[in-house]
Amino acid sequence: MFFAALDLGSNTVATLVRQATPNGLVAVAKINECTRLGENLAATGNLQPLAMQRTIAAAARQLEQVRRDFTPLKLTAIGAGAVRDAGNGADFLAQCRQELGLHHAPAVLSGQMEAELTFRGATDELPTTTPVINLDAGGASTEIALGFPGDLRLAASFPAGCVRWCDRFGLGDVFTEKDAEAAATATLGLLAPRLDEFRDALATLTLQSSTPPVCSATGGTATALAAILLKCAEGNPSLHGNRFARADILALRRRLMRLSATEREALPGLQPGRGSVLPAGLIILLTIMDALGLPEAMANTHGLRYGLTAALHDCDPRLPVCLALP
Repeated sequence: MFFAALDLGSNTVATLVRQATPNGLVAVAKINECTRLGENLAATGNLQPLAMQRTIAAAARQLEQVRRDFTPLKLTAIGAGAVRDAGNGADFLAQCRQELGLHHAPAVLSGQMEAELTFRGATDELPTTTPVINLDAGGASTEIALGFPGDLRLAASFPAGCVRWCDRFGLGDVFTEKDAEAAATATLGLLAPRLDEFRDALATLTLQSSTPPVCSATGGTATALAAILLKCAEGNPSLHGNRFARADILALRRRLMRLSATEREALPGLQPGRGSVLPAGLIILLTIMDALGLPEAMANTHGLRYGLTAALHDCDPRLPVCLALP
């Protein structure tokens, strides 16, 4: 049996397919395409018609491959930050159900559930004794969760994302340190009400383990960061598990701010459509690392879709079975 998750993200449409084996779920296909569903959401409060068309077209291409290559199959589909916040998000998901031929409309994940499932996916192969704090700077929101694998202690979602911040602070092309500082200040402002809570939880984790917490970074920002610094494609399995010092992440952010979107897109390893929004994601990531005193981040290519497929395999009632193939 194959288990799949279609993720209608704020910047990327992505599908993960995993096969159930005696040794657990094994990833057999990963498909993704940048469509920037959350484009101009911050300014208008709604998903834009062209962005919705791009997203549905990309999802249709991915589903065509899944239907052709993987049976028997159960697939769930979700909309996260952009769909959650958009005034027309429910209409978009109904349109997805109709045009994609799904049994049920994709589910709208709450920010809390997104953070929880991302943590589950990010930690699925880590030892249960490893303390982890996972950061996921997505397109419209950022999720932070910490605990031990199988023992989540604290999770939250904040409305700061690389597409949202790119549009709001003008980070899509060449920008200044003043622009970066404004985005960082806004990020810190969102974190501030819960910052002490996260610091205390992180300190408790540290006391309960013989090893320091691993700062895991999931999502497109983390994989793009790793792809550029390692000069290999975003889909390369070798990206997973590499650690990057704060200084290296900051140096990349400063390098990107001097490049146009076109020049960023030409960087080796970067997926098309990622160049304009990556600096915003790095600013969010760095702000959280600084606020929590995290000296490095580990690129983690697992995350939300791994958590979704695991939950689907476990028959989580919160997730609709949008497609079932015998």
